[in-house]
Amino acid sequence: MKRISIDPKRNNPPTRDLPVLTSTPAQLPPAKATKLHPSKSGEENAALFFVGTATTIIPTSSTQATMFISVQACQVSASPIRPSTCTTLPRIDLVLLSHYHEDHFDKKVEASLRRDLPIITTPHAKEHLTSKKQDPFTSVYALDPFEQIEINIEGTAGPGQPGLRVTGMPGKHVPSNLVEKLNSLVNVFPPTNGWMLELGHSTHTADISCGYRMYISGDTLMADELREIPKRYAGQRIDLMLAHLGGTTIPSPLVGRLMEPLALMVTMDAEQGLQLIQLIQPDVTIPIHFDDYDVFASPLEDFKRIMEVAGLLDKVVFLDRKDQYCFRVMDY
Repeated sequence: MKRISIDPKRNNPPTRDLPVLTSTPAQLPPAKATKLHPSKSGEENAALFFVGTATTIIPTSSTQATMFISVQACQVSASPIRPSTCTTLPRIDLVLLSHYHEDHFDKKVEASLRRDLPIITTPHAKEHLTSKKQDPFTSVYALDPFEQIEINIEGTAGPGQPGLRVTGMPGKHVPSNLVEKLNSLVNVFPPTNGWMLELGHSTHTADISCGYRMYISGDTLMADELREIPKRYAGQRIDLMLAHLGGTTIPSPLVGRLMEPLALMVTMDAEQGLQLIQLIQPDVTIPIHFDDYDVFASPLEDFKRIMEVAGLLDKVVFLDRKDQYCFRVMDY
């Protein structure tokens, strides 16, 4: 298993033509609203802050350090936290990047990040991030599906200290048909990962005892590869799922060449979101990635309706931008 350490004292340095991204104060902006577990709450010690599109920030605290995890680097035009308007942002110590698409890794945000910032992503994205002729990223880690990496905070080694295990999850951005074969040639949609995050504490064996498990779907459709996830985690509770929805629909690249539909869906719509919940069976689901662009054809209201019909609406928490969801990481 791969292991890395992150240094919470590192700052984001000044960059050309952009404001300084400082880590003082090292805290999130004030939340517009705070949401809790739909049926049980109390003693929350962690939070998830929804920025916009597929971007969330997850701060986990200890007495010695605070670790900020940006699940996706924010897309500037869709984000209420904008480098163009903010002089301070929370310190970002680690980025999980599902794939190298500009709606998930905006160029302006990319330019603002320090080059030794740890980024966990796909092999395809790593190749792009580390091969740049100017200012390549130097701490990029690639995970294939079900490959793992453990992250510790420097200066907090030893049993009982906070830690994080990240496992790559399968994802498929295009349907399994001739479109997939064509995409392998033209590479319109790069390979994508989901993630399984296990937040917890180090043990005497240097492993991480999981106190909270979070599945992030990434930009994927319902595909046979996802059926391996509940098999791998059989008997292990998945506390939270971040589901990328929106039913992103674009013109088919095969129109005029083969008998293909006029539109191609490349992320889950409401119906597939329900299917994913039924497959993964998380304790709580938070939908994200649903209305920032005009290519999103499946509005959030569709998802609400289908979840209500399925009798699962009480298992969903809906966040607006700048809302936070607070939860408890158990100490085993």
